Amino acid sequence: MLRTFSALVLAAALMTPAFAREKLPKEFQNLKDGIAAYEAKDYATAVEKLTVAIETHKLKDDNLRTAHLVRGVSYSALNQCQNAVPDFDKVLELKDGEAQVYAQRGDCKVKLQQIQPGLADLKKSTELAPTDKTYAEFYCAAANNS
Repeated sequence: MLRTFSALVLAAALMTPAFAREKLPKEFQNLKDGIAAYEAKDYATAVEKLTVAIETHKLKDDNLRTAHLVRGVSYSALNQCQNAVPDFDKVLELKDGEAQVYAQRGDCKVKLQQIQPGLADLKKSTELAPTDKTYAEFYCAAANNS
């Protein structure tokens, strides 16, 4: 089920126009390479490239959001939820109201034994996307296993 959410999050991130030029500045090249590494399931490289892109402090708005989002999902895929949660926090700080991000963060919090905050995030994902039964199923599964 987590892979479904990862795919949804990545699909939302990739809708962001970030790479319009042929020769990209370094921060955008690292962002592009990080996303490519994520797509190739090379999560460690994705984290590395996206960290370099974020630490330039040159990414703004949707590009910064995308970098944190994909890095958070990559950390989650590496079972490093303690590192993923701050990225999901930053994504929600930049643009609140995304069910996929609440679901990802909630899943990580539950894995970190932060059960009530995790379930609250998962519940919030169902409220933000009430017609998408995937979020409700994920919330119920987490609640029943906690």
